Amino acid sequence: MKKFFLVLAVAALTLFATAQTNQYFWYQGNLMMGNPIAQIDSITFGENEPTDTLHILLPRTIIKEVHDTVEIVKHDTVYINKCLADNGALPGEFSISATKKVRFSQGNLWYNAMAGTHKCADGTTQKGVWKFAEQQYDTIGQAQKNKSEFYDGWISVFSWGTSGWNSGANKYQPWDYSANDPQNYFVGGSQNNDLTGNYAYADWGVYNAISNGGNEPNKWRTLTKDEWNYILAQRPNCQNLRNNAYVNGINGMILLPDNFVMPDGIGFVPSDDASQNRYTLSDWILMEENGAVFFPTDVMYATKGYDANPSSDHSMGWGANYMRWSSTHRSYYQSWTAGRVSLSGSTYRCDGSFVRLVQDVE
Repeated sequence: MKKFFLVLAVAALTLFATAQTNQYFWYQGNLMMGNPIAQIDSITFGENEPTDTLHILLPRTIIKEVHDTVEIVKHDTVYINKCLADNGALPGEFSISATKKVRFSQGNLWYNAMAGTHKCADGTTQKGVWKFAEQQYDTIGQAQKNKSEFYDGWISVFSWGTSGWNSGANKYQPWDYSANDPQNYFVGGSQNNDLTGNYAYADWGVYNAISNGGNEPNKWRTLTKDEWNYILAQRPNCQNLRNNAYVNGINGMILLPDNFVMPDGIGFVPSDDASQNRYTLSDWILMEENGAVFFPTDVMYATKGYDANPSSDHSMGWGANYMRWSSTHRSYYQSWTAGRVSLSGSTYRCDGSFVRLVQDVE
């Protein structure tokens, strides 16, 4: 029987010991109650519990699953997303062709060059730790402008093909960025290679172990340009399964899975105008349970003044966006990205974009 053990920090719980509130939770198929909460120091999930989520109704407190422990923060409800316990994949299934589906990772890909080491698909160990953002709406902001080989902080903006695998490109490390000639980012030394086949290790999710995504290489991958286009513009009812929105106060884009069921009392307007779709954290919890995916707007950078002349002004410009890399090159110095509620665009490979990985549905 598969079990998950979430050990509650007793010291944190004693803060609420005098509240005498009731705690409800699923245990081996039954709804259980504990009172007061300081007497409960562990919860066991048996095989008969709801498959995706566990709700614990508890005033003033939210208990959030963080790997093998539970942390306490102030809120109105408890939310533990069990679907993330195994490998960091969200529950919603998205068609990327007439015959194939994928699940998205729980958040954008992040990297810290000084946090430790990780395993790679070629059997080596490299410095740095890769992880998915803990929540889909988590962002980093302008601090990542400091990214370098020695920057002890998280970054989420990457130039194309910078998985850390030496593909033959001049720049291939996750902290690399330069406003110089995008030819520095030619995977395999050629402008015509994708992050697939012989060059699949240039894909961040193929080459690297993601610490909260199974912690083994070869578990994730980046969508191709055609797959992004299918999700955004070709799957059935696609125009009603995407919008711009605010989630927990963060601007971004929402994609809904193929067979999404909207929770009662929550609306969804397919629109480029994010102000028409504002979701509280409690709204989003219900939507995420049913498989909704959110791409938050964060600080990304782009080359200013690039004109294919290496001697021109290549200062870096920063702004808010949520362009996401595909694994597909375009031509010359560019590769394809997925934008807002639209088809894919293209971006210079030396520019910075976000990475949102997927797993194929077997």
